[in-house]
Amino acid sequence: MSNHNENINQNDSLPVMMYLHGFMSGANGAKQRQLQKRFKGRYRVIAPELYADPVRSLTIINELVKKEKPEIIVGTSLGGFMALESESGDAEVLVVNPCMFPQWELAQWLNQELTYFCKRLDGVQNYWLTQSVLDSYKPYVAIASVRMKRDRLWALCSSKDEILGLNHLNILGDLLPAERLVVTDISVRGPDCNISTNCSSVPWSCANACAHPRSCLKPCRNLRTLSGSEKCVPIRGITD
Repeated sequence: MSNHNENINQNDSLPVMMYLHGFMSGANGAKQRQLQKRFKGRYRVIAPELYADPVRSLTIINELVKKEKPEIIVGTSLGGFMALESESGDAEVLVVNPCMFPQWELAQWLNQELTYFCKRLDGVQNYWLTQSVLDSYKPYVAIASVRMKRDRLWALCSSKDEILGLNHLNILGDLLPAERLVVTDISVRGPDCNISTNCSSVPWSCANACAHPRSCLKPCRNLRTLSGSEKCVPIRGITD
């Protein structure tokens, strides 16, 4: 059984976008389907099935990166952490509300039986989060990874994340240039979030990138509106 999701009707000659799902989700989740629909004809979207165990997940991701050589890696929540820690090579990396301290942010689910949000490729629908899995995050320092990847890193973050609060915004706001950090006051979490629409506010996905995806990987002033305020603001502009 394949450990990643991919639309078999996609054009193999297209550049690859890799999507890394979040905690309690899977390769069959709604967000990867949204990305496939949004970027049809522009990218071949692939999504590996990941696990809470970072060693296991990063092994899967790094092997797939070597094989597929993605131009773009998109990671949401815990998938954002995995994107930061992965051997991403020359790929541009977009993190969406990334977990920066999974050992603490996931602790609220310690020793609980959890049900995945979507049907998993491995057929497993329930999961127990153990202390040993949380402890396995100790060697990783996401802040250091942001510094290492900052020239190829973009971030899309919500100021109203019920799990992360403002921790991710405060960290990324200090480490990334303003043009590489897009902030919205709407939620970008959960199965009802349309990540493909939100990702349209990131420079590499704007309309004139269709023919030449990498040509738009630069600061872009024409960001798509993500909130009723008619603009997206850098974290340095948030005061309340």
